[in-house]
Amino acid sequence: AIVLTQMAEDRCCRDADLVVSILPKANEHLRTRGMPDDRYVHISNGICSIESEQALSSTPLEEAAIIVEKAKVEGRTIVGYAGGHAPNHDLETLLDAASKIDPDRFCFILIGSGPSKKSLVQMVHKSGTRNVHFLDRTTRGRALATLSLTDAAYVGIAEGSLYRFGIGLNKIYDAMFVGRPIVAAYTAGNDPIGESACGFTSPAGDSDAVAAALVHLAAMNDDERNSMGLRGRKHVLNHHDYRHLSDRFLEAVQSSKSKGAR
Repeated sequence: AIVLTQMAEDRCCRDADLVVSILPKANEHLRTRGMPDDRYVHISNGICSIESEQALSSTPLEEAAIIVEKAKVEGRTIVGYAGGHAPNHDLETLLDAASKIDPDRFCFILIGSGPSKKSLVQMVHKSGTRNVHFLDRTTRGRALATLSLTDAAYVGIAEGSLYRFGIGLNKIYDAMFVGRPIVAAYTAGNDPIGESACGFTSPAGDSDAVAAALVHLAAMNDDERNSMGLRGRKHVLNHHDYRHLSDRFLEAVQSSKSKGAR
């Protein structure tokens, strides 16, 4: 099976008039399989702004709203995560960071389900961290609306050699669209959080760096956090809206045709 798929990849790289990838550095691999560089185009992942705006108008999770209200009264910085609870999402790094900082200054809300959720809950119980709340999976709209109540969103990606070619996860662009600062942990060939200056990026698995980023975030005032979050929202609307990305894709196809398809 490996030999057959490799043969298919090699033929596509050699014969395709146009190769498109959401990963900015995928060409570094594809050229080793016979792809000429002038046939490669990077078009990132993104969002549908119209659909996302409708989703964001959903009602936040009631349980989360109660937790947020109480945390704000107590003066806590609220960090949210919405998505799968699986090894590749590196939630262990977030929870390890949470155990290293003052529990009275923070509140963590994790929304979702997945194969790692049970072990993550056990990890929290074992560490004695008392400011982490696990909520059930919900719709994308209610998840985005709930994230909008927080002070920051978390995005994590476990370390892996594949990511040297870049990352383009939907949850990164969803978090940007919500307009909250992002605390991220990943090691990759690109840095969408840093490029848009909308948060803090730490190496994958580095809970000390994530903890330091959280403390820095807590020291910021609301205006500073809002400005950082709005930079992310502006960036995703200007560069990662499917309306713009589809135009780039069509331009790439037309350019390839003008060169003369074989």
